Amino acid sequence: MNPSAFVVGCPRSGTTLFRRVLEAHPDIALPPAETHWIPECFYDRHGVDPDGFITPELVDVLLRNPRYVTFGMEPAEMEGLIRSRPGLRYSEFVTIIFDRLARGQARRLTADKTPGYVLEIELMHDLWVGALRARDPRRPRRLSLRD
Repeated sequence: MNPSAFVVGCPRSGTTLFRRVLEAHPDIALPPAETHWIPECFYDRHGVDPDGFITPELVDVLLRNPRYVTFGMEPAEMEGLIRSRPGLRYSEFVTIIFDRLARGQARRLTADKTPGYVLEIELMHDLWVGALRARDPRRPRRLSLRD
């Protein structure tokens, strides 16, 4: 299940170093930049209906977001995905995008390093129950796996 891990933390707490360690792993792919858009779209309901299903508006929302562009999915491909899978939940849509990122880098898993997600840890857990959340890279005992 992708994203498999979220690296979160306070500013200047070592998350960038931890990201570099993950990038060196042969099975883990990371987007080239922090995402930030995952909770924004969900909470603001931009392209997401009240029940958590995506709407066609999500295509324009993501393509206008400079942090999303780094994933490189063409608008037609994204629109086709949305049209071909009615009733697609937002978490499933994001998983598909991260799976595509992993395939594009010939990796099996993905991680997302966006320290600000520390404030969104409950949402990330609700959307991806099985994801690992690395809370403080300087204290490895504080990893939270499937809690």
